[in-house]
This record gives sequence, C-alpha cells and structure tokens, in this order.
Amino acid sequence: MAAKSPIARPSLRTWLGAGVFIVLVMAAIASGPATAHAVARIRAIARGPSTARWLVYGLGALFAFLTGLLPLPAEAAALLNGTLFPPVTALVLTWSGALAGAAAAYECGLWLGRGPAVRLFGTTRLARMERLIEGAGWPTLLALRLSPVMAFTALSWASGILALSRGVFYWTVAVGLVPGTYLFTMAPELLRDRASVARLVALAGAVMLGLFAISYLRVVRRGEREG
Repeated sequence: MAAKSPIARPSLRTWLGAGVFIVLVMAAIASGPATAHAVARIRAIARGPSTARWLVYGLGALFAFLTGLLPLPAEAAALLNGTLFPPVTALVLTWSGALAGAAAAYECGLWLGRGPAVRLFGTTRLARMERLIEGAGWPTLLALRLSPVMAFTALSWASGILALSRGVFYWTVAVGLVPGTYLFTMAPELLRDRASVARLVALAGAVMLGLFAISYLRVVRRGEREG
C-alpha cells in the first residue's frame, strides 16, 4: 500500500475563507474614499524622509514574512504591497519577506517540529514520508510551490520536519515564489490602470505556470496510484 503524502490539501472551508479575505482586501483597495485617503497617506510617507520610508517598507516586508511563517493568505500581503508601493518595490519586498518567512518555517520545523511529528505519526510512518519526498525529487517540489492549490506555509513546515535538503528547499521556494508574487503585486496596478501588452503576457505566463504545476501533480499522483 502506497504511502500517503504528508502534505494534505487545504479544506474547502480554508479556501473559501482565503478567497473571501482576498476579495475583501481587493474591494477595500478598489473602492472607498477613506481607504483611498489612507493609501495616499502611506504612499506619501513611503516617498518621504528616509526613517519613515524604511519603517513603511519594513512593515510591508514584515507582513509578507508572517504570511510565509504562519497560515495566513500570502496573496493578501502581495496585494497590499502592490497597492502601497511601486511595482518593483512591492515585488522585492513581498518576495524577500515571504522567502524569509518560509525559511523560518523550515528551520522551526527542522529543529522544533521533529519531536511532535514523531509522537503524532510514529517513527516508521515518518521515515516512509521522508522516502516518499526524497523519491519525488525537486521537480515535484517545485511544482508544489508553483501550484496555487497547495498550502505554502504547510509545505515549508513539512519540509523542515521531514529534513528536506536545505539547498533544494531554498532554491525551489525562491523560484516558486516568483509567479504568484508577480501576479498579485501587479494586480492592483492592473485594476487602476490600463495594462500594457507586455504585462498582460507576463501575467498570462504566471497563470500558465500554475496550471502546468497542477497538471504535473495530477500526472504524478496518477502514476503513483497505478504503480
């Protein structure tokens, strides 16, 4: 009997909750004079004296860090930063913050999560999970990062608990973060202004990468069931 993957799909309730949260964030961004005034004030601070500017930038990166460490919708940080900062700044802040949060989740899972996982699953089952992850290889891990249906934070914690190679973990996270971060940090600007053809093409490319990841995972799982 084939071992089950230790990374469970998020429940329907989780996805509905995340979807509602994202919709509310986007609605607040797109409408409301009070929201527009607050956004304008924060943008003015971000363009002001260096101390205040770096404080605002730090808060944006901190929010992204928390979405990488805790079970929070990562899209919310990208949307908020994309609303408050210029596109390139928002992309760098969100990507670096989320990468740092994923790294913290991995290290915490590696050093603190192993004991509770052994008590919960048992040594034999945990070893089976480790062999399953090692056999999957980096293509599956990268596809999991690119796929929009996987819980990003849970995957980081599980990678640490299962002692996934640091090198493989960090480069797959760094690459896997790019499409989704680009997509959601650019979304507010696309809502405000008419997008150029180049940006639309890049946006379509990010979506296609996500769809490719889903297709790849389905093929892998079908092969495991048939095998």
